[in-house]
Amino acid sequence: MQCLRLDKETLVIETRTERAFAVKRRRECLSCHYRFTTYERIAPLKIFVQKRNGQIEFFSQQKLTQGLKKAFTKRPIRKDEFEDLVEKIKDQIRQKRKRTISSKEIGQLVMENLKKIDQVAYLRFASVYRSFGSLKSFEKEIKKLKKEYAQ
Repeated sequence: MQCLRLDKETLVIETRTERAFAVKRRRECLSCHYRFTTYERIAPLKIFVQKRNGQIEFFSQQKLTQGLKKAFTKRPIRKDEFEDLVEKIKDQIRQKRKRTISSKEIGQLVMENLKKIDQVAYLRFASVYRSFGSLKSFEKEIKKLKKEYAQ
C-alpha cells in the first residue's frame, strides 16, 4: 500500500548520482515503511546563448532537441539513449558555469557527442552547423572522420 502522507519524516536508504546535476534517492517513510524513489535536479540556470550575428537569447532545450532529432532521422537510437544525450549536453553546458555561452560552443559540444554515437548523425549535424555548400565539404569531413577512426 502506498503511503499518501509523504509530509512525514523519511529515511534515505540509498543515494546515487545520475548525472553531473542529478541525484536519485531511495527513501522510506518512517511511519508506514513505504519505500519510494525521488529524483533531485539542480534548477535550470537562466543561460543565454550568443548567436553568430551577436543576438542574445535564452538557451532553448527545444531547439537542441529539434536539431538532434533532425540529425538522427531514420537512424538507430533508442528513446532513452536520445534523452540521455540531450541531458548530457545540457550538463556539459552547465559545467562551463557561464551565464552566456556562444552558439559555436554549443555546436561543438553537440558534434563531439554525436561523433562518439553515430557518424551519420554527426555528418548531418555538421553539414547544417558548418553550412557545407558542396560535396567537397562532405568529402573533407568524411576523410577527417576516417582518419580519426583509423587510429
